[in-house]
Amino acid sequence: MSLCSICMEKNIDTVIVPCNHACMCRSCANRVLNTTGKCPICRKPIQRLVTIFLQGVSACEESKSASSSSNSSPSAAATPVPDYVWDYATKTLTINANTTDHFRNRRDIEKVVIKDSVTTIGDGAFWRCSSLTSVTFGDALQTIGANAFCGCSSLSSVVFPGALQTIGEQAFYGCSSLAFVTFGDGLQTIGERAFEGCYNIVEVKMPRNLGPSTVTGWSSSMMLKGARKKYIL
Repeated sequence: MSLCSICMEKNIDTVIVPCNHACMCRSCANRVLNTTGKCPICRKPIQRLVTIFLQGVSACEESKSASSSSNSSPSAAATPVPDYVWDYATKTLTINANTTDHFRNRRDIEKVVIKDSVTTIGDGAFWRCSSLTSVTFGDALQTIGANAFCGCSSLSSVVFPGALQTIGEQAFYGCSSLAFVTFGDGLQTIGERAFEGCYNIVEVKMPRNLGPSTVTGWSSSMMLKGARKKYIL
């Protein structure tokens, strides 16, 4: 694995779009994006940055790996699990941990898998990922941030885990293809306009205990108007 051409310390883990040059670590790539805004090789304007993974291990985990290798115990020497993995062949993004990385406006993501180790999806995480058709939520998920899936116009169905407590403001705003929604029994709060613009919802599955008396913001959610309800006992 080659070293970053800027800092010459960290491994290359980032591809520049649209020129597809890979010559920097994520830290240096972000710095270049926010300063010159041009690829250091071809000088073309940078539209966005894509993190890459080799052999299932993220180069951006380099610092964690270095720290682990300094510890002689067998468990510390184990290869760390990357926060997220992008599978180009299947257009699938797998999220393994709570992360500050946002994938907003990515038009290439079609599937997202949230693993059981994730408890929070950050604000605006998948904002306007217009090709996203499928999201699988892990059982431990507790919070979906504001605008997390706003504008995901190809998303057709969502099944929320029982651990989910909060759906943030405008979390699914403008998901115009959303037709089927299933809630778990742990839901406590639906943010304002969380499902506004989801005019094609035809079926909502939910436990009988959910409703205006138990969930803050439930009665103001536009998703319930005209939708067929099925109760999960």
